[in-house]
Amino acid sequence: MLMFALLVILAFRFAFGDGDVKPNQISSIMWSTFLFTGLFALFNSFSREKDTQCLEGLLLCPGDRGGIYLGKMISTLIQIYVVELFGVAMMEIFFQFEFLTHVFPLLVILFIGSIALVSAGTIISAISVSADNRELVLPILFIPLVLLTVVVPVVSTTSGVLSGDPLSLYSDYLELLVGFSVIYIALALILFDEVIVR
Repeated sequence: MLMFALLVILAFRFAFGDGDVKPNQISSIMWSTFLFTGLFALFNSFSREKDTQCLEGLLLCPGDRGGIYLGKMISTLIQIYVVELFGVAMMEIFFQFEFLTHVFPLLVILFIGSIALVSAGTIISAISVSADNRELVLPILFIPLVLLTVVVPVVSTTSGVLSGDPLSLYSDYLELLVGFSVIYIALALILFDEVIVR
C-alpha cells in the first residue's frame, strides 16, 4: 500500500512538471491516491480469512457477529490512516506544498474522511468476499457508493483548508461525512450477520 501510494504521488508529480500545484489539485491528488490505495486494505480485510477458512472459525465464536465488522473496520482504518500520513509527508516533499501550516485541520479531515470510507468499504468487502470475481465486485460497488457521499465533500473540505480557510467554514461537509459514517456503520451492524454467512 505504501509503495502504491508513493508511485501514484510520483506519477502525479511528473505529470504536473515544475509548475506550481494549486490546493484544489493537491486535494484531488491526495484523495484519489488514498481512495485507490484503500481498496488494497479493503480487499484484504476479509479475503485472507476466507481463503484460509479462518472466517468460519470467527463465525462460530459466541457473541455478536457485528464485533467482527467493527474489528475489521478499526484495523483497516488504522492501516489507511498510516498510509495517509505517509502520503501527506511524501506530497510535501515532492510537491513542495506547505502542509505544516494546516496540519491540525488536515489531520481532522483525514480521520473523518477515512472513517466514512472504511465504514462503507468494510461491509462492501464482506459482501464481495464470497463473489466469484471479488476483485471486480469490490471497486464496482465501493467507488459509486462513496463518490458523492464521501469523496466530493472531503475533497472540497481539504481544498478549502489548504487554501487557508478555517475548518469551521466547512462544518456542513464534516457533519455530512459524520452522518454518512453513522448510517454506514448502523446499516453494516444490522446487515452484517446476513451478509457474512452467504
